Amino acid sequence: MAQHYLIEATRLSRPLGLRVPLNKCPNCDVENALHEHLCECGWSLGYPNVRQALQADEIAALHARTNSAAKAAISLGTQLQLAAFTDHVRKSVAVVGRDIGTLDSLSRSDSNFYVSFHRQVRAGVRAPKDNQWDKIRPQVDAAMFPYYESEILFALLSLDDVGDTHYGTFFITLKDRMIELRASVFESNSLEFAEKRGFRLAAPVPAGYRATWAARHELAMAKLHKQIGPATKPEDHQNILLDLSGATAEFIEVHIFGKLGISSIAKVTGVTPMSREDKALWKSVRARLEKRGIDVQER
Repeated sequence: MAQHYLIEATRLSRPLGLRVPLNKCPNCDVENALHEHLCECGWSLGYPNVRQALQADEIAALHARTNSAAKAAISLGTQLQLAAFTDHVRKSVAVVGRDIGTLDSLSRSDSNFYVSFHRQVRAGVRAPKDNQWDKIRPQVDAAMFPYYESEILFALLSLDDVGDTHYGTFFITLKDRMIELRASVFESNSLEFAEKRGFRLAAPVPAGYRATWAARHELAMAKLHKQIGPATKPEDHQNILLDLSGATAEFIEVHIFGKLGISSIAKVTGVTPMSREDKALWKSVRARLEKRGIDVQER
């Protein structure tokens, strides 16, 4: 009977002014820390990343940014183009870029799951790389997701099921219904954002750069309104939302609490492997995916 009492809140496209006791258990009235997922009484409090996006300061700061974006569009005469872009982003999907090995594992069994970087490292099945990003990841993730960083998976927003090949040449599009209650969105790659803004454990993450899944279009409006001009057309929207033109991709990051299995996959888009071994593996993986009714496309 215990249900997430944030379900309706997270489905609102515009949760501004929401009055939900986000940390107070509706079953026993005990105040809980933001990182808690379950109250001591056993009641589900909802997902911490979603509750963080629904905090009053986050909502107010994002509201200020969207208001500023709307006013700027009116002054430039681009309000119709911005409205079209914002409406298009309402239909955006979460895409995870992975290698064929991940797909092979997921497609073999309902019992196989894709879990977070931190869980993989802790289990000894993945080693952090000796680069600038993996060195700062523990600090950044602990600041972004205090006491629940090991639960967060990362994806990005896309309008055409294509992601960033830096993370893998196979793009996994996730089903909305499998993530909408446990996903939130963030301004950009959180590691790069931390480098630019300088936050770590000692400084708070600035408010106004997160949103619920249902409000992802608002974050896109706040972030990208300056890139919308009088000549912007619907076919331009994907390249605005996911900019792959630079040395590193610029995108809106999706944070998903928990794990992902084969049941969460709506579509897989990939490049046909070049090696004989990978071609053979891809053929069997594709057959298993299609047997599950998953749409598979090659680019």
